Amino acid sequence: MLTAIPEGTVPRTEDNKESGLTSGVRKQISAIGFSGTEIHAGYFSEEYLQLLRGKRGARTYDEMRRSEPQISMILKGVTNPIKGANWTFEAAKTEDVADAQLHADLMEEIFKVGIDWDTALVEIFSFCVYGYSVFEPIHSVVLNHPKFGDFNGLKSLAFRSPKTIERWNLEKHTGNLLSLEQIVFSDVGQSCTIPGQNLLVFSLDKEGDNYEGISLLRPMYGPWFRKNLYLKLAAIGAEKNAIGTPKAKVPAGKEKTDEFKKLLEILEAFTAHESAYITYPEGWEIDIIKGEFDGSELKELIVLENTEMANAAVANFLTLGMNSSGGAYALGSDLSDLMLASIQCLADFACGVINRQLIPNLVKLNFGPQQAYPKLKCTGINDKAGKELADIIGVGIDKRIIKPDDKLDTFFRKQFKLPDADPTTSREAPTPAPGFGGNTPAPAPAPTPAPTLPEPEIEEPEVEETQLAEGTRLQLAETYKAEFKKRQVDTKTVMQEGLRQMLDAMKKKIEAEYKKATPQARLTLGTKIEAVGVNKYRDVLREALAETANLGLLSARKEIPGGKKIKLSESIQLAAPKGGYYEALPTNVKKRIVDVQASLIANTQSADLEKIVSFQYTTSANSTADLAQILRDIEEKAGEVIEGATGSGLSLEAAASNAVSTTLNQARLDFFFEPEVLETIESFTFVNEDPVSEICQELDGTTWAADDPAVDRYSPPLHHNCKSRLVPNIKGDEGNPEVESGPTSISKAAASSITLHECESHSYRLTKGA
Repeated sequence: MLTAIPEGTVPRTEDNKESGLTSGVRKQISAIGFSGTEIHAGYFSEEYLQLLRGKRGARTYDEMRRSEPQISMILKGVTNPIKGANWTFEAAKTEDVADAQLHADLMEEIFKVGIDWDTALVEIFSFCVYGYSVFEPIHSVVLNHPKFGDFNGLKSLAFRSPKTIERWNLEKHTGNLLSLEQIVFSDVGQSCTIPGQNLLVFSLDKEGDNYEGISLLRPMYGPWFRKNLYLKLAAIGAEKNAIGTPKAKVPAGKEKTDEFKKLLEILEAFTAHESAYITYPEGWEIDIIKGEFDGSELKELIVLENTEMANAAVANFLTLGMNSSGGAYALGSDLSDLMLASIQCLADFACGVINRQLIPNLVKLNFGPQQAYPKLKCTGINDKAGKELADIIGVGIDKRIIKPDDKLDTFFRKQFKLPDADPTTSREAPTPAPGFGGNTPAPAPAPTPAPTLPEPEIEEPEVEETQLAEGTRLQLAETYKAEFKKRQVDTKTVMQEGLRQMLDAMKKKIEAEYKKATPQARLTLGTKIEAVGVNKYRDVLREALAETANLGLLSARKEIPGGKKIKLSESIQLAAPKGGYYEALPTNVKKRIVDVQASLIANTQSADLEKIVSFQYTTSANSTADLAQILRDIEEKAGEVIEGATGSGLSLEAAASNAVSTTLNQARLDFFFEPEVLETIESFTFVNEDPVSEICQELDGTTWAADDPAVDRYSPPLHHNCKSRLVPNIKGDEGNPEVESGPTSISKAAASSITLHECESHSYRLTKGA
């Protein structure tokens, strides 16, 4: 029983154990304030553009998606993964629900069989277009079902088009939806008022009581509007340029004659009729002025607006490769993860609406109130995550961390849309043939501990002098992948720290120049901004890449029987160099690999940082004279690029991966093409355990003779984030892969995915005099 507490009295904890009151805290069971959503007479006014409010906005968004190819592509990029995902019903995980699995199975029957689920998904996710989608669930009674008997199901999830929603009636104090008014001008339907309790509403990015949400297309309206203008201007310019403008020189005294009037008629006919022509007597002159219309600037503006539309939907990877830019495939594969995560959020949001309202109501109609209810889940949107899950399960089973059972089998089959298990036809999978570098390497006969990344100081493992054991090869492959990943992370960290130091130095220089400049000179200060500390950054980056090259040489030695006895062109000590990794490398590796990479990266990234800082300074300085605010704007813009995986001109994730891949592979091949080493090699196999791009997928497992020009032509890296490598096969080894005969043939799609390859930089035979 609650006891009244006098005003101003602080209740003690021991006095309020039974009442639920804690020291100094009172329960608040009713609201005092309101959401503040702007709605007047049933019409939301949150949107500041009249054109995008209510039914008028819905029709505008509908026009945008139907008329604009870029928007159509983005919407399909969002909704198609959702349509192709795994939609399953998960039983409630509680012992208080005796028939939890039966409840989930019934929901599967109602949604997947009772209604058109594919159409329902299309209509549900129309909230991406309109900002919201509204449904009126219509129930049905099913009799004598072979599994569930008699039950209450769904006849349909009846869609109510946002283009027909006239007014929202909300409860004044709570903001709850009382009803909505629908006005239909069509042969199908009529105007009506639908009670709120009969409605299922999906509101995208809902704030407060705004049931209309915010459309995914809302940030695209500006780019869409401007792009339409640019397209019209481009069409007008092309037409004017194609036809030209006729120019006539009229003899003196002929301005008011019939001949002059006839000339005007001829000129008008020339510009308006396909069969027009001109003749003129002596003394008259007529010329055609060709326009100087250049559509390239308009094209750049159109591409900019397309990019802005994609950015609004976190779909910036869709624009990679357009406008003659390269490196789209592999870099896009990484950028797409962000969009796929966003799509998963949309799917989870839709599941949440159904799980909170529709599913509990259906279970209550059939089984009465329950302690917990089934949940609709959407999985499999991110295929990469699906593959990683499969790899994790496989490793867990191999290492005896996970024990296979029927539930795991059922889950795995549902996750990857595999057919149900059939015990009557099951059989053991054949053991893969031994080999190294193919898609199905032979597993070790017994579980072995997961390999760890060796530091340069540790001793190299002993290997057989005549032939590497199969287990050793597999462990070397795992070690290479671990080395690659660690060097990628470390190199990215070096880049971030170096660029951060450059940014801080640039901000200090801007601050000093700003304070001593006149107000007019401050506006043009952005054109004089230069990167500071580029040489220092290059030196630090050079040492990091030298460590990577050192690891590349060590890994190459381990793959050659007796490799520890083989000396490079210069006598050096690779492991634990006292003078630094760079000084320990051969001159050829220093100059041709490390110096080139370090200079290229430092110059490119510093130039990109200059552009970002210069542009942001100019933008901010033209809107405010507050130096602190200008510096904050620069820090925010450049800082998010440095700390994030991607940004304008800077993609540190891809840059680090490319640098590591290039340095590792070139250092390895530098060792393999030492004359003493090359004599022992029969062939090279192109290896990638998880190929992403078309070229790596097609070349994975391909084997070339050691003297085949394809070794130079297809030596990794071939694209951004390329993790492929060439693995040597030693002469006389048993089970060497079959060497490909004749020229290597690749598809057009694979050829187009090669974005980093430069034949000159990979011609090891030329540089080493082979």
